[in-house]
Amino acid sequence: MRERPKLKSKQYLETRFKEHFGDGRQKGLENVSRAFMVAQTMVEEEIIMDVRRASKKQNSIRGIDMWVYPLSDDGFRVPLQIKSSAKRAEDSRLKRENPYEVAIVVITESLSDEEVKERIMANVRIWISKNFGRAGMAEVVNAPV
Repeated sequence: MRERPKLKSKQYLETRFKEHFGDGRQKGLENVSRAFMVAQTMVEEEIIMDVRRASKKQNSIRGIDMWVYPLSDDGFRVPLQIKSSAKRAEDSRLKRENPYEVAIVVITESLSDEEVKERIMANVRIWISKNFGRAGMAEVVNAPV
């Protein structure tokens, strides 16, 4: 009778996964920090009015990493969530009742700072087109949490 192969322990598999793919949470935090630094340069270059980190409550409840304040007389802000992969971004979008409640930007370490700026601005434009078409939506999204 043939012996069944022994299964690898959960800890062993997790270690091998991290060795192969890296620590996803750490990569995500690094990409959020990088996106914030790039957004700060966009303020200095007068591409956007301001950028602010979201509160821990806003991040945990609504998944918002930062707020971008576009150049506008209306004084509104755009909620941004940073994801490290298109798959994670799509999963996050599909979980929401309103898929365009938050602008989701995919940032990877292979992107240049210019490409990060372009992605931030493209997603800000998409958010504006999806949320300002409906009366009052910007006020609801921008309400304090």
